[in-house]
Amino acid sequence: MAKKRSLFDDNPVEVNELTFIIKQDLSRLNEEIRNLQALSKRLHPKPDQEGENNKNILLLLQGKLGDVSANFKVRGMPLKGADPTLTSLAGSSRNQNQEHPGIKIAD
Repeated sequence: MAKKRSLFDDNPVEVNELTFIIKQDLSRLNEEIRNLQALSKRLHPKPDQEGENNKNILLLLQGKLGDVSANFKVRGMPLKGADPTLTSLAGSSRNQNQEHPGIKIAD
């Protein structure tokens, strides 16, 4: 019988730890945006151009953060029936983690 494998052969403990850290970071960013919204409301209790601009920028940031969170959740799901070409490409790029040298990817 064939073993059920995910597209990437990563250590599940490391993946879970990194997932937890990323979720914490996303939560903190969302909280900071809420804090900035409250600050903006206190500084601009009456509608003015600067207050509206702050509000629009914070709504944009909140939306982008929501998109990142949703995309992260979708990418975190295991890929079923992955193409063998994708599997070989993933294996060849596994050891090329130069952007984040502190993150160790298991073979």
